[in-house]
Amino acid sequence: MNLAFERLVSLVRQGIGLEIAVPPLGEQEMETWSMAKEHKVATILAPAILDHPESPKLEDEARYLWQMAAMREEYYVRCLREIEELLNPEGIRVYPLKGVELARSVYPRKGQRAFRDLDLLVSPSDLIQADQILQRNGFQVLHPKGPLKRAVLTQGNQLLAAYRGLDAVSYEKDDLFLELHCTILPISYGPYRIQHVWDEQRLSVEDFFMHLLFHTTRHHFLYGLRQLTDLALWARHKEPNMEVVEKKLVREGHLPLAWPAWKLANECFPEAVSLPKLNPSPRVRRYTERIWAIFPEIPERAIGFSGSPLPFLLAKGNLWRAFWGRSFQMDHQVGDRPAFLKRLWWKVTRPLALLWRHAPVMWQWYKFYR
Repeated sequence: MNLAFERLVSLVRQGIGLEIAVPPLGEQEMETWSMAKEHKVATILAPAILDHPESPKLEDEARYLWQMAAMREEYYVRCLREIEELLNPEGIRVYPLKGVELARSVYPRKGQRAFRDLDLLVSPSDLIQADQILQRNGFQVLHPKGPLKRAVLTQGNQLLAAYRGLDAVSYEKDDLFLELHCTILPISYGPYRIQHVWDEQRLSVEDFFMHLLFHTTRHHFLYGLRQLTDLALWARHKEPNMEVVEKKLVREGHLPLAWPAWKLANECFPEAVSLPKLNPSPRVRRYTERIWAIFPEIPERAIGFSGSPLPFLLAKGNLWRAFWGRSFQMDHQVGDRPAFLKRLWWKVTRPLALLWRHAPVMWQWYKFYR
């Protein structure tokens, strides 16, 4: 493993209270500092850099990044409260996901967990009303393009897509970016039942932990060490029942998607994240080993993977079903209830369209597994 990365792991472990007596980052360690920025953990290192300044340049940059992250966190937490004040009187509950919830509940100091948008989980039955309330209060729906270089803008109903668990609905208001989700895992990876969230009106710490596992792996560790740090801090402070997590992963059939993130979080933070007891398939193990081998440069490498689900579709044996698609995917891409000929054309051309869009990523996977 890269020595600069090993040093970075030690600095992050100290920054979140898992290690002590780690020498401060020095001016001659700019490679480690650059890697910290690529892995989105520079704000975790910032307090120690400012407490033991070794370089004016390093000190100034660390202060700037930390202050910006702290101001954004304060602003987004305030915006979250305002959104809740808009929706709660109408009986609509939302559950924060990822960055904002991690920043305010498990990171040691304000600004150490940088994030750039709000992700909220909402019941499908409340989605249309929530959308109406948000748009009345100045939120505008965005139509983001997918991560694939050859991605095309979808023509379908975004609310319908979110309702069916295909995608989130994205909004923008001033410099606030918001996403509404109706599930913690896109349905294209297989169903994940969360009716109990709406029945009990709470998102369990186990479900949140699984959401972090899914998000980390399905984006192929795009944010590197920060995502493993998220898992470690959540496991350490919220203490999810790992037996419950394992049983649900087996029952729902999502072990191939969760195991890689779980295993690598244990590699870096074994005292916070226990080793998963379940054994995945050889294909999943190989994927995990290859990811770990290139982990120091994973933020850059993951961009080339473009969030491709190919390794997990192969591991779960449902590549063929994904290849031909389902009716709700068709509605999302070409519009709700299109004419018969439009539906037929979509069915006929979908395999060719997928091959055209995914060919560059398939080449990246070929090189990855060689």
